[in-house]
Amino acid sequence: MVTKNVFLRQSQFRLAAEPWFCLKLARKLVMGKIRNQRTMLLRNHTEPPEASLREMKEMALRADSAGSPEELLGIEGNAARLYFGAFDGMLKAGDEAASPAASVSILKGVTAVPRATRSTHFSRSATAC
Repeated sequence: MVTKNVFLRQSQFRLAAEPWFCLKLARKLVMGKIRNQRTMLLRNHTEPPEASLREMKEMALRADSAGSPEELLGIEGNAARLYFGAFDGMLKAGDEAASPAASVSILKGVTAVPRATRSTHFSRSATAC
């Protein structure tokens, strides 16, 4: 039995092979990511840095018009730098989960995956279709 879903998937696979479509999709994903990071800072930071908020807003707009995957990766990286640079202002002082002791107790029994066995498949996920 053939359903509409099969035709939809065929179209999706066909478009995934088109560089212009992959860039268009990646632009939307990165723009959404930056906007969500900015929203998190606005909602949860004790005093959101105005310069970072302004730059992140500009970067979200630039992401939507990036001309290449490399340019888009640069925009995404700069926005992440700003977001994680202000991340500590979103941590609450009395929050036990934010304390170093809690981090150690959470990680007890967790083993690291050797570097050689880690997958690098997702390392360029923002620009891969």
